[in-house]
Amino acid sequence: MNNNDDNMKQIMSKLYEDAVSYKDPHKLEYYKSQIKKNIPLGKRLNFAAYLFSELNNKGKNKNFNTHTVSENDTTLYLNVGRMGNVHKKIITGFIIDNSSINESDIVNLRMHERYSFITLNKDKATTLISELNGKEFRKRTIVINPTKNNNS
Repeated sequence: MNNNDDNMKQIMSKLYEDAVSYKDPHKLEYYKSQIKKNIPLGKRLNFAAYLFSELNNKGKNKNFNTHTVSENDTTLYLNVGRMGNVHKKIITGFIIDNSSINESDIVNLRMHERYSFITLNKDKATTLISELNGKEFRKRTIVINPTKNNNS
């Protein structure tokens, strides 16, 4: 896989995670039903590729972080996930409000049901660990540490 493929994979992964944790699932269901009604099954992948191309080429999504993960970045485990209706914006806001980390410092945030992974610069990661570990988030004590496959 070359760098463009890696970057495309990261972008698509971020879009997928955003779609999964979208704040208005009823609106997504409406769009899905309209696509199902109006786009033949065999053409839906072409339709999705075209929409992605338009989004990517015109830069309509200003919140789209296309930063490629580098050797200076590391990934942290966070013991908070989507469970309890927690979304990326909520976790990002908590991080920003309770640490010296800015939204632009976060390279990637992948949320799972019970935990999340945050990718950011190694220096910022060290800061985030010291500032968030032990804080309380929705009656849970935060545990944040490097993932096992990091060289940090």
